[in-house]
Amino acid sequence: MLYIKPSIYVNCHDDHVGFANFGLPRVKCNKNGLSLYLKRYKIAVLCDKLKYLQIKKSQIMNENNKNTESKSMSYTESLSSDNFSFEEKLQIWAKEAIEYCHPMAEKLDRAFYALQSKTLENPELLLLGLNPGGRYIYEHKMTPEKLLQQNSYYFGGDDYDPRKPWTVLKKLKITSSATKEVNELFNPSSMVYMNLLYFNSSDLAEFLSHAELQNENGQEVFDKCTQLTKDLIFNIIKPKRIICLGI
Repeated sequence: MLYIKPSIYVNCHDDHVGFANFGLPRVKCNKNGLSLYLKRYKIAVLCDKLKYLQIKKSQIMNENNKNTESKSMSYTESLSSDNFSFEEKLQIWAKEAIEYCHPMAEKLDRAFYALQSKTLENPELLLLGLNPGGRYIYEHKMTPEKLLQQNSYYFGGDDYDPRKPWTVLKKLKITSSATKEVNELFNPSSMVYMNLLYFNSSDLAEFLSHAELQNENGQEVFDKCTQLTKDLIFNIIKPKRIICLGI
């Protein structure tokens, strides 16, 4: 007789194979029973591998079909298509935004950011600011993943400090406290906060004058960012309410 302690329990009397935990006592099994156990175990493993390969093949084919469809569709068609998920549309939008903003950022030597918060689908509220403050230079090439990240100093970010709330959000909170209904909308964890113009500056006038010094039409840059923002808001995020800040 042989003793085995498998994760699969073999009943040698009625040829039944059942599952058990590793912690069970050893099972007494004769040589014929062990041979049957090994054959069935190999067949089960082979079936699992075949099933996994079929699933993997199906996933790859679906992904290839989507990539082919995305390439055959225009940017606008892809955003309005029902064949792409929320996350997939965000990636399509981010690639389009970077295709325009990256060379412009190199010419202007200004960093660009679209989002202050994380992206949400159908949020109760979207706050739309004019553009990021500051005069930060463009040092590292933007990627879709980085463009879709929230500001690390915003609510929930790695550098967020609840003792130092953003001035604009603090003032909005005070204003919205007038009624309970409005106050409930200003929940940073369930609203989206983004920019209309992605390139940072001290104000819009400063950006336009800086662009002119670099022989670029600042108004055209503003209009392009505005169109990208409209694409993101109305075709992907689709918020229930929008509040414009200082626009």
